[in-house]
Amino acid sequence: MFDISTADDFYEKVVKPQYQDFLDNNSSARYALLSILVTYHLHEWVGDKVKFDKNAFLERYPDFETESEYFEVARRICNDTKHFNKGLEKEVKTRTQFGFSSFFSEFYARPLMIKISEDKEVSVDCLLKCLLGFWEKKKSDGLF
Repeated sequence: MFDISTADDFYEKVVKPQYQDFLDNNSSARYALLSILVTYHLHEWVGDKVKFDKNAFLERYPDFETESEYFEVARRICNDTKHFNKGLEKEVKTRTQFGFSSFFSEFYARPLMIKISEDKEVSVDCLLKCLLGFWEKKKSDGLF
């Protein structure tokens, strides 16, 4: 596939640059969705099951509860984006608001928000930062 043949290639040449595009314009739904898509799908490149399973993830990585929740949200966003899942699965709720650049402190509001549950939201900035942090840790541990 062009010049991408390993998980490391995919991470360095696709995931990280796409994430940087998002950071440079964190109010762009396009950059947000593309970054979520490639960051989520890296799990297939590192040899995990093709379909993400939160319980299997937690068995393999028991200290990553938040990451498991965010990967599950990312999975649902990917499916909703790729397949227009209207009515097939509980649709991920999102909203936009006035927000600040990714380069401000996390205490400032962000423009793109994802509803996790009735009483919990996460910004796309926070979700992607967490998932990229997971991949950075796994890369440094030699997973890929």
